[in-house]
Amino acid sequence: MDHAEGRPILWRARVHAGEYLGEGEALPLLSTASGEAGLRDVRQLLPSPAACHLAAMLINLSETSRAYYPLEPLATPCPLMSVFVERILNRVTNEGELVARVDIVLEGHFAYASITSKSELRTDVAPVAYDLKDGVWDIVLKVLKAIFPMHRGP
Repeated sequence: MDHAEGRPILWRARVHAGEYLGEGEALPLLSTASGEAGLRDVRQLLPSPAACHLAAMLINLSETSRAYYPLEPLATPCPLMSVFVERILNRVTNEGELVARVDIVLEGHFAYASITSKSELRTDVAPVAYDLKDGVWDIVLKVLKAIFPMHRGP
């Protein structure tokens, strides 16, 4: 299980254009990212799989943003985006299990987001300012920083 102490969190996230309205709905794919991060001393603070995987995304995207801007230059943000976050269950088969969905609405120069997961109620995130030059993953990173304000990344 991913929550075993010392084991990295393996994640994959897909950003789709549009608002997710239910099972079977096909939304255009904008971009995919994946990674792994160790959360050694913070697992007690992040008891849910969704929180652990979002924190791992924050770590990996923050590290990547130090070298690249925008993070994914070919992925242009849309006014409505749905981010599906998966736990990777098997490295060999790349099989994943959905742990969270982040819905993002861009209005003006602000991103409004909410998180939905199987084990928790929907959570609204404080609005975050974004720049028109930001790509999809730059906006996702800003949302993640709003979720985990104690992180001191770029």
